[in-house]
Amino acid sequence: NLLAYYSTKGVDKMTAFAQELLDADPNNKIANYGMGYVYVSQQKFAEAAKYYEKCVEIDPNYFDGNYQCGFCYYQIGLENGRKISDKKYASQAAADKEAETKVKSYLRKALPYFERARDLRPEEPERWASELKVIYNNLNMKDKAKALPEI
Repeated sequence: NLLAYYSTKGVDKMTAFAQELLDADPNNKIANYGMGYVYVSQQKFAEAAKYYEKCVEIDPNYFDGNYQCGFCYYQIGLENGRKISDKKYASQAAADKEAETKVKSYLRKALPYFERARDLRPEEPERWASELKVIYNNLNMKDKAKALPEI
């Protein structure tokens, strides 16, 4: 319903409505999801992740909450990776150290959410397999990456 509200009334009204719902009940899964959606639409992934984490805390079996939380951390990792690839480094070791802290750490955060999404919807690999493959490959989990279905 919040997404329908968003599409008919706009992001500002939907945000205000979701915030009203959260003020009344901070454990409203759908209101948390709606706030996360607002931040993702603005590409504010760190802010969005907080709301999606709350969704998963409320309902660990909520596929969309797990997927979106993983997606946010995945996007932060990729964004940091793009920034790192644009920089000049004094050594490969310096580049590797920054990649470890700014890319792989976020991919590690994304990993359990994507694995949970996979476990919740194994019959829908088109919804999680490509991101999970990138994560596994970047975290040197090549065997797990190879075991994923091709989509």
